[in-house]
Amino acid sequence: MNIYFRYKIAKRMKIVNERLYQIAKEKNHLGLNSTVQEETRGVPEWQQTFSLVTEPKVYGRDKDIEDIVDFLAGAASRAENLPVYPIVGQGGIGKTTLAKLIFNHKDLKDFQLKIWVCVSEDFGLERMLKAIIQAASEEVCKDLGLEPMQIRLRKLLSGKRYLLVLDDVWDVMKQNWVENWQMLRFVLDCGEKGASVLVTTRFSKVAEIMGTVKHPHRLSELSVDYCWELFKDQAFRADEVEREELVVIGREIVKKCGGVPLAAKAVGSLLRFHRNKDKWLNIMESNLLKLSPDEKSIMPVLRLSYLNLPIELRRCFAYCAIFPKDESIEKQYLIELWMANGFISSDGRLDADDVGDDVWNELYKRYLFQDIETDEFGKVWMFKMHDLVHDLAQFVAEEVCCITNDNDTRAFVEKRRIHHLSDYRREVRPTQLHQVKSLWTCLATNCELSPDVLKCHSLRLLHLEGKEELSSAIGDLKHLRYLNLSYGTFKTLPESV
Repeated sequence: MNIYFRYKIAKRMKIVNERLYQIAKEKNHLGLNSTVQEETRGVPEWQQTFSLVTEPKVYGRDKDIEDIVDFLAGAASRAENLPVYPIVGQGGIGKTTLAKLIFNHKDLKDFQLKIWVCVSEDFGLERMLKAIIQAASEEVCKDLGLEPMQIRLRKLLSGKRYLLVLDDVWDVMKQNWVENWQMLRFVLDCGEKGASVLVTTRFSKVAEIMGTVKHPHRLSELSVDYCWELFKDQAFRADEVEREELVVIGREIVKKCGGVPLAAKAVGSLLRFHRNKDKWLNIMESNLLKLSPDEKSIMPVLRLSYLNLPIELRRCFAYCAIFPKDESIEKQYLIELWMANGFISSDGRLDADDVGDDVWNELYKRYLFQDIETDEFGKVWMFKMHDLVHDLAQFVAEEVCCITNDNDTRAFVEKRRIHHLSDYRREVRPTQLHQVKSLWTCLATNCELSPDVLKCHSLRLLHLEGKEELSSAIGDLKHLRYLNLSYGTFKTLPESV
């Protein structure tokens, strides 16, 4: 065999092996597992919930409990049709805990039957009927068809004032999900007046489809003070004298939790047996999602929101890591960046702008965007990301997205496979840029960006602000789809533009 040919094949195999290694590394990084493609049945053990209240103390939810209990004891008992009341909010916010407190509330003892079912990602009609029958009667349905199970469930519920909790409903993307719910609701609508269904979900779309009330109950973030109490319960022992220096650092850590109870508890429990000031400072400066791989930590809970996204929406969400934390992001600007990178395009029915609007709305309905600002016509034009959601975006986009900062340029040098770079503060040096062979995005605002960026011929998107002159070398960027030269002081553009 020709020696040169063998050399070429060996070189290509080496490149393929390196890429496969990177893919395997990313798989492990995201916690993905190899599985046989078949319909999932039941709920993974770590996602299962039950009605017993396990929290020693719950902070900041008194008003939420009062409102929902008042509805179930009042308006629901007068409703003509089966009332379905959704509790909706982001992952880790405490929806299940709230549902448990209501399920066991002393003012709801009039219910003749209370049923708790953890739904998760499997809303199959057969599975739901079995689960409700088993929870209502403690009998296991074996080898029964749909018809016998419907008859059995109606016999169990008929003429009774029951409370059914459907906890953690997810299945918004399954084709038959809505039909399954409609059939199940018909079966359930046989109880005494006042029978009610309580649903917890992190999807606005689920709340809209399942709910019968005008407005679902949206669970907001806890205040910093309530989060501090939760954190303190986990981080310090009951008889311990709290060291002032740890309290100061702990309060800063709590601010990073962004009002999410699960985050405050997870980080607090992580620090329970550490009294070293440097350890606490290290936690304060870390991405909270990377602190603990434990299944009860905040990471798996938030990661589910990402993994449940359709594939085409995942990269649109991950791309948001290119913005600094707590940044107000212009909606239209983000859609244009998605378009420039080829993440969205016209689908024949809608133009790319409208597709981008649909993508943004889908991410917003899943609580991945928040703090919206509207214009005079009521149209959203600015929004933010919750700090922990931003951490999630950075986590999943770590290999391809980079924000340089004042203190750390080494991270940029090491990431030679990155596609997207944003720099809001300092100069990006030529020695760094020339090493990046696959740069698609370069956002540089309020900084002196090196001319070497014009040698990155794979660029699709370039945003430069306040430039005094523009090199004709910009014409060499053959793949460029988006060019922003705002606030420049030059008088003319090069011919090559």
